[in-house]
Amino acid sequence: MGRIRTTVQFKFFTLAAAIILTFSAAITWLYMQERNNLFEDRRQMVKYQVETAWSVLDYYGNQARNQVLTLEEAQQQAMQAIKNMRYGDSGYFWINDTGKPIPKMIMHPTVPALDGTILDDPKYNCALGIKENLFVAFRDVTEKHGEGFVDYLWPKPTKNGLTEEQPKLSFVKLYPEWDWIIGNGLYIDDVEQELSSILYTSLFLIFAIMLGTIIHISFVARSISKPLRKISDAISQLSLGHTDIDLPVGIQVDCSKLKNCGQKDCNSFGMVGPCWVESGSFALDKQCPRATKGEDCRTCELYGARNELEEVGSSIIVTTLARVDFPQPDSPTIANVLPGCSSKSTPDKAFTVAAFDNNPPFTV
Repeated sequence: MGRIRTTVQFKFFTLAAAIILTFSAAITWLYMQERNNLFEDRRQMVKYQVETAWSVLDYYGNQARNQVLTLEEAQQQAMQAIKNMRYGDSGYFWINDTGKPIPKMIMHPTVPALDGTILDDPKYNCALGIKENLFVAFRDVTEKHGEGFVDYLWPKPTKNGLTEEQPKLSFVKLYPEWDWIIGNGLYIDDVEQELSSILYTSLFLIFAIMLGTIIHISFVARSISKPLRKISDAISQLSLGHTDIDLPVGIQVDCSKLKNCGQKDCNSFGMVGPCWVESGSFALDKQCPRATKGEDCRTCELYGARNELEEVGSSIIVTTLARVDFPQPDSPTIANVLPGCSSKSTPDKAFTVAAFDNNPPFTV
């Protein structure tokens, strides 16, 4: 009995663990997809803006190549055009050179005092999470790939002044004819906030699924293991010769309610009980007109066994009846018929079968 209970519960809780892990993996995957999509949207946004500004540089570069403007005139007009460009609420573009060991600012639209200065201030040591000089990182990525992304931390301006350092993403692109690097930056702290909200929602869903699955599986496991234990106990009692047992056989019915049933000499006619066992297709002595024609009680609209376990209970009764010669009214008690059975532990009657729905038991 204990083994049956343990096995059933183990299998159901293994199923519950599999369900929880599957949903957790799915939710985690969806979160990572959403995270990647959000960051990729920002990357494409900042890249598109720089590509637009770079095309302005290229326009003036063509003017210089075609000698429409001198090189100095082309560069001055290009700087002025880029300086006036804006996007969003406060987006702008800067230009620095590729000088070594530290680049120099060519043009900064909001802090013109930086123009012409070497960008070696320690406050610029904030790139890539390793405190590398930001403009050195811009130069290095363009030397390798011509363009690229650089992430760093930078104070964010607000109506109330600068905030603490916030994550920021820049895209930079080299204009090789002039050794200029043009770039812009975009704060991504709002993405982090949105991801935090999604993460908390995901964790709540995982917890809710886990709790709901455990509760549901526990209920189902108990609903199955309980009747299994009942049948296991019944089989154990039968093996010892004890015939006063309770078995799950389903809802007891009055089979005489069947339409056009005129078999009044059937021992189930007008009686409330498990007719499929007493006189139907499960019975040894089939008296039901339908059963005698080979019909299966499981196709009958009054069939009371509602699941496989109750069918098992019915089958145990029939199998045991086939193997036991029950005493007649003037015969010795059942204790004298079944070996190993004492008169104290075994009543004179063969079986008392109780349905699950608290219906009165019937005796075979």
